[in-house]
Amino acid sequence: MSAVTCKEAQSMVREYIAGELPPKELERFIEHVRGCGNCYEELETFFMIDRAVRYLDEETEHSFNLKTLLEKDLKEKEHALARKRRSKWAIICLAVLVIVLMCLLLLDAFGIFQISRLF
Repeated sequence: MSAVTCKEAQSMVREYIAGELPPKELERFIEHVRGCGNCYEELETFFMIDRAVRYLDEETEHSFNLKTLLEKDLKEKEHALARKRRSKWAIICLAVLVIVLMCLLLLDAFGIFQISRLF
């Protein structure tokens, strides 16, 4: 997975805010923004504008800290990516376990290996 350049990150800001970045792109984008102050500031600016417009459209009386909202949004998306990775590995491990058990059962059925020896 190649690193995102500042130019690429800047072109991804609107998609990030709209929640339209695919998981791999999102992961690369967040990694870049976390390490690049200039790109973080640009994201922060666009994020604040987007949230301020939404806030005005909703006409709510709640106040909120836009910088805190951006950090919360980044963390939520990082956690979602981590959950997807863990789920993927859990499924792979489960599949490997099932295959091993099936092989043992086949070996036992053909008399090549007796499962009772394991216990």
